Amino acid sequence: MPDSELVALARGGHLVAFSALMRKYNRRVFRAARSVLANDAAAEDSAQNAWLSAFERLASWDPDRGSFGTWLGAIAVNDALGQHRRAASRARTLDAIEAETADTSGRPVSLPDGLAHRTEIRRLLESAVDALPDGLRQALVLRDVEELSGAEAAEILGVSELTVRLRLFRARRALRESLEAIVEEGVTGLYSFDGERCDRIVARVREALRERMV
Repeated sequence: MPDSELVALARGGHLVAFSALMRKYNRRVFRAARSVLANDAAAEDSAQNAWLSAFERLASWDPDRGSFGTWLGAIAVNDALGQHRRAASRARTLDAIEAETADTSGRPVSLPDGLAHRTEIRRLLESAVDALPDGLRQALVLRDVEELSGAEAAEILGVSELTVRLRLFRARRALRESLEAIVEEGVTGLYSFDGERCDRIVARVREALRERMV
């Protein structure tokens, strides 16, 4: 069923239709939040808040002005940014990740024997991405991880496509400099979004919506 039809049903309080939208875009919402917050648990909370906010604002979505996914992505990023501003702690800096992966001469440290395992590679990549400055990390996640177009990423972040391209270039360069040995493995598997996490977010949002509709 097209997004427009699901949204129309959801506007009328049809939670099954809204759940269908959630399952379709849940990974994007989570990854958008994760790109800002650099923490799985915080990203889940932010994703839940973003969905609740989206439900309340369904009437404001105009299909003539952009796709539902792009509109939703902007809500997710804005909610995560708000949560990020309220948080006392910030993500580790790029200097921290470079210090962990370089010896005193500035050369990359030899990676441990078991590092070729995909799970370990993913963990190191996620750590390196988390250490990027906010703007660079968001551009990288939306473009390379979520695989959105430059125009979609620009609309979600509220910047120009040129800015997105520049940030993406700088983010990729920073990753190559800090973890050149494993960046070539690819980043499309970052921020794993399994069925359990999706089910958990859907259940929480539906429960919250039911309480609001009583």
